[in-house]
Amino acid sequence: MMRRRNQQADPPPLRAATLTLLLAAVVVCLALLGVLCLATARADLALAERQLNSAYDTAAAELVGAQWYREADQRSYDEGTTLTADLDAGVKGDLTLHIEARGTENGVEIEQWYLQRDWEPDEGTKLWDGQ
Repeated sequence: MMRRRNQQADPPPLRAATLTLLLAAVVVCLALLGVLCLATARADLALAERQLNSAYDTAAAELVGAQWYREADQRSYDEGTTLTADLDAGVKGDLTLHIEARGTENGVEIEQWYLQRDWEPDEGTKLWDGQ
């Protein structure tokens, strides 16, 4: 059958090589996404473990502070007596609980209560030194 001049020709069919290359590219992309998901999951686990350790340290420090407060509250003080304490706390002992309190006729009144951790930067991995 003859085609007319203004009729479009059928597009050439996709060859097996083109489909193979396309499929290989899709497989590589999916493999890369799988590796990235695994790396992200491991990083999330490490971060969750660090957060858990920090929560344990905070709870241990709060317990030390509560014990100090209970002991201080059982004593009698002159009105306006200032009490300060820097207590070592935390599982590793790298956490300091700072307490400032004032003695009153009804016991001890807390004015400041905060945790402080000595922090050192991680020098293990240098991504870019700025040069």
